[in-house]
Amino acid sequence: MPGDLARDVPSNPALTDQPAAALRRPPPKAVKCVVPVWGYGFVRQFLEVGLRTMLAPGNVPALAAALPCEFILLTSLEDEPFLRLHPSFRALSAVCPVDIRLIDHLITGNNYSTTITLAYAEAIRAAGPAMLDTCFFLLVSDYIVADGSFGRALARVIAGASGILVGNFQVSLEDALPWLEDQLGATSGPVTLPPRQLLRWAFSHLHPATVANTVNYPLNKNLHTNRLFWRVDGETLLGRFYLMHMLCIRPELTDFVIGSSCDYSFIPEMCPSDNVEIIGDSDEYLVIEMQPRDHESSALRPGRLRPKPLARTLSEWTTARHRQNAGHSVLFHAGEVPQALVAETEQAAESFLAAVQQNLRRKPKPHRNHPYWRGAIAAHHEAKGRKLSEDEWRLVLGLPDPSNSESWFHAWLMERIRFFLFGRPPNVRLWHPRFPDFHFVLTRLQRFFDDPRQRLLLVSDIPTIFTASLIDGGERTMRIRQSPFLKSPAEIYKPLFDSFDACLIEVTEGEMRHCDEVIDRVVPLLKPGATIIVVVYNKRQSDVAGFTYSVAAHSPRLLRPAATAVGIHFMPASRVRWDVLRVMVAVAREANRNPLLGIPLLLASSGFLMIGAMVSNLLQGRPKPSLRPGRIATSFVMELRVEAGAARETYKYSANRLTRQQQRRRLGVPDAMLPAERSSTAAAGDTTREPQYNRGLELRDAFGLTSLGLMTNQVYHDDPRRLAILLARYKFVAKMLSGKKIVAELGCGDAFGTRIVMQEVEKVVAYDFDPVFIQDIRARRDPRWPLETHVHDIILDILPGEYDGIYSLDVIEHISRADEHAYLANLRGSLTQDGVLIIGSPSLESQLHASPQSKEGHINCKSGAELKTLLEKYFSNVFLFSMNDEVVHTGFYPMAHYLFAICCGKK
Repeated sequence: MPGDLARDVPSNPALTDQPAAALRRPPPKAVKCVVPVWGYGFVRQFLEVGLRTMLAPGNVPALAAALPCEFILLTSLEDEPFLRLHPSFRALSAVCPVDIRLIDHLITGNNYSTTITLAYAEAIRAAGPAMLDTCFFLLVSDYIVADGSFGRALARVIAGASGILVGNFQVSLEDALPWLEDQLGATSGPVTLPPRQLLRWAFSHLHPATVANTVNYPLNKNLHTNRLFWRVDGETLLGRFYLMHMLCIRPELTDFVIGSSCDYSFIPEMCPSDNVEIIGDSDEYLVIEMQPRDHESSALRPGRLRPKPLARTLSEWTTARHRQNAGHSVLFHAGEVPQALVAETEQAAESFLAAVQQNLRRKPKPHRNHPYWRGAIAAHHEAKGRKLSEDEWRLVLGLPDPSNSESWFHAWLMERIRFFLFGRPPNVRLWHPRFPDFHFVLTRLQRFFDDPRQRLLLVSDIPTIFTASLIDGGERTMRIRQSPFLKSPAEIYKPLFDSFDACLIEVTEGEMRHCDEVIDRVVPLLKPGATIIVVVYNKRQSDVAGFTYSVAAHSPRLLRPAATAVGIHFMPASRVRWDVLRVMVAVAREANRNPLLGIPLLLASSGFLMIGAMVSNLLQGRPKPSLRPGRIATSFVMELRVEAGAARETYKYSANRLTRQQQRRRLGVPDAMLPAERSSTAAAGDTTREPQYNRGLELRDAFGLTSLGLMTNQVYHDDPRRLAILLARYKFVAKMLSGKKIVAELGCGDAFGTRIVMQEVEKVVAYDFDPVFIQDIRARRDPRWPLETHVHDIILDILPGEYDGIYSLDVIEHISRADEHAYLANLRGSLTQDGVLIIGSPSLESQLHASPQSKEGHINCKSGAELKTLLEKYFSNVFLFSMNDEVVHTGFYPMAHYLFAICCGKK
């Protein structure tokens, strides 16, 4: 209870950072855990890894035991059903109430930090005045949490703190994952990882970026770090963090302003009294983050971290709170704390940070209206189709920022020169190097500009001149980002069907491979007869003539049943025009980078460049339907007219759409529905006409519907009768091994039939050499059928443990004769002295009737006599059975479709 938790706070002042003048508060009345997570990959990782560590006894269960607790998941409409049906979600629901809130209105694709910040703030504000008595745990979906971390953090808030800041570090995903998978596979429920055990694992697989941030490891450095480490000894790391995660916040006021990312603004805005504590000991709180090994690799360089260059990068973004954070040490230790070495390392850290502080710009960045946030929120507004202010328009397009106090005059002067000389895009002057490209698109949109009743749809993954300039908050123009649009169900956009008179699709060369689906998805949103304009710009730095070849290669994708091509246009360019364009861009960059030299250079050269650009634009600025090989084009434009009739439903035949539906159905997740459809479905009669069948509805609601595995799904789809034969084989194995304590299945595939064996033995451990199947099994894990699974190649080594029984069905025929002896020797070596091995394989004679798909993988089928002879080299007793369809018998081996061999007595 609250009093007990408060006593868990460490009393060692060396490991505890208390605020200087803490204003103690009475205990909060409630806890809310908030996790933003969306996108199939992130949702799946959260459910299978992160959430299971959060469900350890000392984490979310400890919060629920101490105070009324609610878990809030912030996700998308598309991901909600998958969350609800997963066993980990049901396990969480058993601990505390869970609320799923949709944040589709905040999701913009890859602008994750902005979406997460806005989502957190929205969840906190939704609590109303009660937020002042609520402790919010602001969690990240992919964190791996040591047991006890949440409970001990809450103890500090109960003791009176308003905010808790924490630090973490990264490990290399590829190296660290195998051990973690072992821990996850050992149980289907919560995963309990003590802090020191978790750290021993982490110290064995430190991420290159973590190592590069280690000051006393001088071999490499991180150019843009926000945290520093010092190696104390092999089991101890001392950290100093500028950027820290705001784990817990109990707001001190309801009227707060979010003017930067959550880890920049939440603490100073919501806890203005600075009643904030930093947890400084990994025994008290520990979170590990897994990242791919090449994450941040572009910022890593050889050499030592030095105070002056580091201070230069920190000056660009650190706020007063960030600089304050760095004054507190966070100790990560997998063993007892080496006090003398820690004290020595603290001195080295203080000395280094003092040198950094000396070189920092005196004035920190503001946490309100932070420069990074202004750019991020502008990009968010543009992606959501909101009308942009002058400042946002500039930031979205990456133009210099005149409001930056350190370079305002230079930026202001550059902007005035640029707009005066070349015009404001897209309405640029004749001598602008992109005039032919922009002007041609504008002429194609002229009907939209002339008729105020017309509506325009803009489709692009990144901000462009047109998306930034034409969006108006949805009054006449709507902006859609291509990637989320394609990933979302088409049905979500039904309210927009037949809404638009024109559509501008801007794609890169690489994105042209998706143009067919983009057009098919866009067509239902347009009125019959509407115009679609597809634009591709040549942004190559080399092989510029290859652009036309690339367009030609992708051109078949642009011929769609629902949209007829009415115009094909290449904007040609001579070598002179292309070179003028490149030189103009280079001069403009130099003027931005080095104004003292660049601005005079720009003014001196602008006249010559403008004349060259204007002449080349006049001579070659007319579009052509085709170009000869080797000619340069600066852009490609294709016009299409939307057809009426059934062809407008072409999107229903999309390969990506159907693949997505199949994947969701395989996982037992229904397609996302509109809110109205969901409510009507829920309101429908949910009882069977004969009461004895209501048990099926109860199981569905409690556990979801069981999905077939990868292999059995294919079997049931192609040949349902074969599924009965497959399950009969598992029943034979189950009866033969009945009563065994621990049994292994080698070559488990999707392990769909393994439950039958689990009914007859105490435990089954499943192995397969293909990680795809192991991942599939784990995705369908059911707490009522705890199955331990591992990736293992039996050709390379014996199994990790010894087993009373092993069965391996439909494996030996896939193994070459050169490897079959390693296969059998390692299986024999994985058995106890009295263990039993069961081998199942199609007979050699059955291959005359096998399907082409089966024959492709069957490279080592054997007759009954040959199989028995081979197995007798490894076992004293081999009992051979025949099988035809679902029947196992002792009949004539050459007439058997399938062979079973039961082996015992290891030689």
